[in-house]
Amino acid sequence: MGDPGGYRAALEDEEWQAKDPIRRLVRAASFEGFFDEAAAEGAARTARAEVEAAVAFAADSPFPDPALPAELTYAS
Repeated sequence: MGDPGGYRAALEDEEWQAKDPIRRLVRAASFEGFFDEAAAEGAARTARAEVEAAVAFAADSPFPDPALPAELTYAS
């Protein structure tokens, strides 16, 4: 999956990695002593697992009834 166009090479560039807001938050919070790198990695693993579980739940769920949008629309 993903974009086969190769734009990810630009995202992996060191300059863009330095601009990553999550990485910046981890660096700043680690510097201030709010948490360490291990805690940040643990939070990232937990978040990744939750997203993967949500994706699996969605993939395993049946499609909704096609009439549902019409039932939930108040104005036409």
